[in-house]
Amino acid sequence: MSIKIASDNIVTLTDLLDDAGAYVNTATVAGKLFDVTASTTLATFTLTSSSTTGDYSGTLSSTDTDSLTAGKTYLLQITASTTASTLVKRQEHCAHYDN
Repeated sequence: MSIKIASDNIVTLTDLLDDAGAYVNTATVAGKLFDVTASTTLATFTLTSSSTTGDYSGTLSSTDTDSLTAGKTYLLQITASTTASTLVKRQEHCAHYDN
């Protein structure tokens, strides 16, 4: 995946499961965009669930992406928390302008 500069970017987390294999639809899910070293937070946003299959989505807004540099790599982190556990996913993404 890449991050589109100066555009809204839909971020998803799908099929969130608990240790028993049941879908989790009531987690608190947050997203953060960092520089590639994770030393500077560039944006924060919330993901919400509107399904019964552990799917969450949120928007990394155009106001948060308009200052990104084309061709530069950024780190996207998604944290899902319940009373029982926390899941942290990190992925590197390259920024580009949408053609």
